[in-house]
Amino acid sequence: MNNILVFKTNIQSDEDLLTLESLLNRLDVKDWNVDRKDIDCVLRVVSRTITEGEIASLLTEAGFFCEELM
Repeated sequence: MNNILVFKTNIQSDEDLLTLESLLNRLDVKDWNVDRKDIDCVLRVVSRTITEGEIASLLTEAGFFCEELM
């Protein structure tokens, strides 16, 4: 069963998206997208195995703001 993880981020530029893509390619992620038109720059990640904490840690270590939305 796939989990959909949703985060508030500061991902805005095309360069940010490329960085994010290289980070997420290291993980077991089936799909992901960022709504850059939303005020919260919402990141949605679909995965069977990845946890919210793993995504938040990965993005934070890369210099992004990342907070789980419930």
